[in-house]
Amino acid sequence: MRNLILAVATLLISSSYCHAGQVDPDTLAKLKERFAAADKNNDGKLTRDECEAGMPRIYRGFDQIDADKKGFITLDQIITFVGNH
Repeated sequence: MRNLILAVATLLISSSYCHAGQVDPDTLAKLKERFAAADKNNDGKLTRDECEAGMPRIYRGFDQIDADKKGFITLDQIITFVGNH
């Protein structure tokens, strides 16, 4: 019974960690690496074209991520989006 309680508690903690807008360390490292490679002019932003070419899976959610319609997205916005989906 104690093991079951520990397993459920661990699952609940893990689930809340993922749903709190955070991403696990491996995913975060991959996002940072892919973002850096896609950001061709190194301005810390991805335009729609940069995103489509370098991060096609993220590109599918570009309009949701770019909620204020600035025409670009940042790494922080991507991390928040991934952590919430």
